[in-house]
Amino acid sequence: MSSTTDNTGSPSKAREARARAEEALRQAGQVGDVDKIKKDLRSKELGTIEGQIGQAIESVGIVARVIANVVGTARWIKSDFIDPIMEVPYIGKAFKTVDHLFREGLHRFTHPYKGESFKQAVKNSLTYPYRRSRHELENLFKKDKKPFEPVPREREEFFSRPRAGVVSLMAAWALTAVAGVPIVGDTFNYVVTEPLVDIPRMTWTAAFNGVTGHGFGLTHDTLYFSAPIANGVHEFHIPASDEKNSNENNSYSFVVRDRLAHELWSWAHGHGPFQPKLVVAPIRADSNKCETISYGSRFKLFRWASFEPDILTISCGSSAPDAPPPPSTSAHTHHATPAPGGP
Repeated sequence: MSSTTDNTGSPSKAREARARAEEALRQAGQVGDVDKIKKDLRSKELGTIEGQIGQAIESVGIVARVIANVVGTARWIKSDFIDPIMEVPYIGKAFKTVDHLFREGLHRFTHPYKGESFKQAVKNSLTYPYRRSRHELENLFKKDKKPFEPVPREREEFFSRPRAGVVSLMAAWALTAVAGVPIVGDTFNYVVTEPLVDIPRMTWTAAFNGVTGHGFGLTHDTLYFSAPIANGVHEFHIPASDEKNSNENNSYSFVVRDRLAHELWSWAHGHGPFQPKLVVAPIRADSNKCETISYGSRFKLFRWASFEPDILTISCGSSAPDAPPPPSTSAHTHHATPAPGGP
């Protein structure tokens, strides 16, 4: 009996041993797969870092090429356009004068004399071009022309690094406006560029109105206005006409936009903050007669150089006088009137 049990039990033990061996091999294979997965992840991670580094290097190369192209373009413009213009008798002299005034004013600001305050440096830098230009203008009407003699510096001058830093920051700020940086560039345009355009336009409009007999001041108009057309959040274009039945010959176009000069004008005249959407609010959807205060002129040089007057305030009255009269009561119209004894 014992021999039979041993003979019958040996195959089952062999199968169990084989199953354990297969399980051990399977587990060993899983361990190998895990190690392989770890190696693959590590290689992918290294590849990602290398790719990021390569992408960063490529971006730096693109920026460097852009800077090189800008510098090359500037040199080409100077050599092929500006330098030939400098050789033209009158125009070249004007360009050279402006370039000299700018360089001299910049030098006086960054090289103050000892003891000169920041306010005095700004004043001297700004008044120097005016005094130089006035002297050149006076020389045109004098027989004995004298060279311009600037006001001598009171003491020895020196190079001011802080003021040179201010100039560098202003130049960088201006470049952000040229590059179209969303917030910083827009701020430069709002604070510097736009006032340099709007304030002379206001001054010219006031002077032109005074010379032409309309009184020194901005333009006062009474026109028929249609619904404003929004161009973003802070700008509206408004069609207008001299007559209610308008056509292309008696129509105009105005613009209302948020500018620093408009803000200052609004506060100076007691209107509070200048908000374009509130300025155009009195205009209804239908054509209505409004009084406006504006500045600027209407002319167009090219498609990209079209100018429209800027409106500062609008006041619209009731449209009742312009509305058609109600239909008259016809003689054949019968009104149902109750009888004297009726309810």
